[in-house]
Amino acid sequence: MDEEELQSVYAWVDEVPLSRPKKNIARDFCDGVLVAEVVKHHIPKMVELHNYSAANSMDRKMYNWNTLNQRVFKKIGLKVPKKDFEDISNAKTGCIETFLRNLMEKIEAYKEGHGYEHTPSTTEFMHDCFSIFCYFQLLVYVFFHFRFEHSHLFLCVGRHTLVCVFTYVQQVLHLQVENQKSELAGKLIHLT
Repeated sequence: MDEEELQSVYAWVDEVPLSRPKKNIARDFCDGVLVAEVVKHHIPKMVELHNYSAANSMDRKMYNWNTLNQRVFKKIGLKVPKKDFEDISNAKTGCIETFLRNLMEKIEAYKEGHGYEHTPSTTEFMHDCFSIFCYFQLLVYVFFHFRFEHSHLFLCVGRHTLVCVFTYVQQVLHLQVENQKSELAGKLIHLT
């Protein structure tokens, strides 16, 4: 696995609020509990977390992995050999990252095939928040600098974003001198 794929896996895992802090990913994920939490985050009805408990013994770790394999991985089409579970349980370097990459792909495919709505990542959410802030700045700029007498500005509230109706902004731009129009258009294009 190359560095870009590795960082993608780490970013994907970081989106999930885990019950334990991550210090060493190989050791932290070796008992299967955090993997169950990752799956639960992405496909909530697929996992019952009470079936998985933190473990130090190899037997208990393998019990968790076998439970995941039978109840979860088979349903999402992820085939994992017993040897891989043993390597992960022993915190063998690189094994959990490879497993998580495969899990990520299978979860995404499962969600697409079962009509799951896209859940924005923290980065996407922060981008949406920044976009909202920028839209408000644009609106304030437009109202205070151009003193509109029209109240046709429509705001559509979405799940995580506030979208300013583009057609009205275009009407506003046509009222301004050329340099002001290009400045606002540049800001609007930058926001989208």
